[in-house]
Amino acid sequence: MNRTKTYNTTVILIVLFVFTAKYHHGKFTYPKSRKVDVVDTYHGVSVNDPYRWLESDQSSETNRWVKAQNRITNKFLKKIPYRNKIKERLTELNDYEKFSIPFQQGDKFYFYK
Repeated sequence: MNRTKTYNTTVILIVLFVFTAKYHHGKFTYPKSRKVDVVDTYHGVSVNDPYRWLESDQSSETNRWVKAQNRITNKFLKKIPYRNKIKERLTELNDYEKFSIPFQQGDKFYFYK
C-alpha cells in the first residue's frame, strides 16, 4: 500500500471512531467477564493474568463470551449511518494488485500475484 492510501485509510478510521460516539445513546451491558487468579513470574516480576481463560479459543465458555461481545458490538455498529460508505472506501483503497516477496527456487525467482 502506498503512503497516500495508508494516510487516507488512517484518516477515515479516525473519523469513524471520533464521530461514532454521537450515535451511542445509553450504556452498554457487557457480558460478565470471569476473572481467574493466575500469576506468572517473568525475570522476578509477577504478572497477573485474570483473563487467561479467554486464551482457550476452542472452549465453549470463550465461544459464548465472544458471541455475546459481538452482539453488543454489531448492535452499535449497525446504528452508524455512514458505515457502508466507509466500508466501500476502505475496499476501494485496498483493491490494488498485490505481490508476494520474491523467492528463489533453483536458478529462478518466483513471486505470487
